[in-house]
Amino acid sequence: MARDISATPERPGPAEVPDHPERRRGADRPDRVDAAFGEVQEPYARRLDRPAQPGGDTPRETIRRFDPERAGLDPITHDEADRYVRDHAGDRPSLGHSQFVGPDTRRVLAAVDRGNGHALERHGSTVTPEMTENRVTRLEDPAIAENRTPGRDAFKSGTHACGDSATRIRDPHAFATCFAQGVEHPDVRASLDRPCGRGERPPPSVRVPLTDLLGPDGHQYCDGHRIEPVEGSREAAYERRAAWVGAVREGRDPDVPEPTARHLEADDFRDARVVFAFRPNTDRSAWEISTMYVDPVRRDQQ
Repeated sequence: MARDISATPERPGPAEVPDHPERRRGADRPDRVDAAFGEVQEPYARRLDRPAQPGGDTPRETIRRFDPERAGLDPITHDEADRYVRDHAGDRPSLGHSQFVGPDTRRVLAAVDRGNGHALERHGSTVTPEMTENRVTRLEDPAIAENRTPGRDAFKSGTHACGDSATRIRDPHAFATCFAQGVEHPDVRASLDRPCGRGERPPPSVRVPLTDLLGPDGHQYCDGHRIEPVEGSREAAYERRAAWVGAVREGRDPDVPEPTARHLEADDFRDARVVFAFRPNTDRSAWEISTMYVDPVRRDQQ
């Protein structure tokens, strides 16, 4: 069962979803994407018909055959995806780029957004570089549509959590391909296919090479920020961040400097892994992907 998003503030007017006369072929519109995602070296839409691996399927084929139920998500048709985006793009910023992609990609993004996970909201293409920097330094949750404040979490009480880096897949076609390909990956399937019921613990997270999902140039579609160590220590950086955020949340002037972060460029993701974590879906009938994010290799591990 999809998350309940009916109790939302009054929305702006419905978003316009482009009409795609090529719907039957499932084609995407590189010309539209060029205008919306010019920051990407080559919009992923332009490589949807190039196999990610020699002799493998093309990203277009992977996206087209995506089965939400195999990911523990509710089924959704192209028409239902169109309506979902049209009805909710105004109050769910994570859907913003769904208006500029073809119907097959839009169906994947809508299915993910309707689920209980937060991969699209925290690691998708609508997350900005400023958001990844503020998440890793100030613990501001990108999943909050507005009024983000240090430490506030969109889904639970208590302080929002983040490791030493915050990353995003900055092209919606690449995100959809990564998710759809991940659902078919044998390591992810082994977790999704495990019995799910009350008392069952979620499967451990799975780490899949980015190249397995997006091909050898997949790193071009990733970026983010990593917290700067304090005196060479990540643990000291975490302590400074906790102290700074705690003071701000309590209305005090922090007695430590605000944490800083280094911008992660595409080359930082050349040997990256994609982390898939799992949770039960609403009726506990299956596991679903609670989050999917790209974890770049740390320089001290290379």
